[in-house]
Amino acid sequence: MNTKEKIKSFWEVNPCGKRLIPFEEGTREFFEAVDKRRYENEPFILDAADFARHKGKKVLEIGCGLGSDFMKFVENGADAYAIDLTNTAVEFTKKRMQIFGFPDFVEHVKQADAENLPFQNNEFDMVYSWGVLHHTPDTEKAFFETLRVLKPGGEFIGMLYNKYSTVTFLVLLYFGILRGGLLRKSWREVLSENTVGPGNALTKAYTKQELENIFSNFENVRVEPVLTVSIRLPKFVNFFMKRVPRRFGWFWVVHAKKSSIS
Repeated sequence: MNTKEKIKSFWEVNPCGKRLIPFEEGTREFFEAVDKRRYENEPFILDAADFARHKGKKVLEIGCGLGSDFMKFVENGADAYAIDLTNTAVEFTKKRMQIFGFPDFVEHVKQADAENLPFQNNEFDMVYSWGVLHHTPDTEKAFFETLRVLKPGGEFIGMLYNKYSTVTFLVLLYFGILRGGLLRKSWREVLSENTVGPGNALTKAYTKQELENIFSNFENVRVEPVLTVSIRLPKFVNFFMKRVPRRFGWFWVVHAKKSSIS
């Protein structure tokens, strides 16, 4: 099994946001609980995505997961499309569209690879991807594809992980050094297995300069750090996390544009 197959296999079983939801999977109550937890845990998504601003625009989400953000785009009037590497995410998102009264968008959700997008050149006004493209083997190729499908002047909004963050430091300190993980594995393997969960094949993290290099073919690139806390972490951990400098946040939020000259 190659790396891409391992990635797909992991996320088929562990779609982001499903863990610990106390309702039957695929029900209205399940999706509502997923959304509540997502936006309580990461309220900055609402500001970064600015869903209402994309009304009437053709939007592509790369990596739709359980469909929370995709439905926000739809609810706010976007002509939204979504892809995910896994069949699980696609089926959950399609079911969500049926349950919440958006059946016309069911066929807008497809199983596809971010490194080989099944769309024409210059097709979308905006491409959105939150916490996804650091899990694909060739992230640079995925952003080349993003640039290709954006219209001239089109926008990318997304999130990727910060290499020099409190999360990276704590994971490598505890799992890598104190528990000896770095004696057997690379730092990236230790990070992959202890941020998302056991069996996760790939998690990458980037410096600001590395992301600016990846986005060198875009214009008006903004890479901004976000401090994250978790409703699932002990209060004393969140107390510490809230007080470190913002540049050590776990998330980089990226805004960038394709040149308006085709």
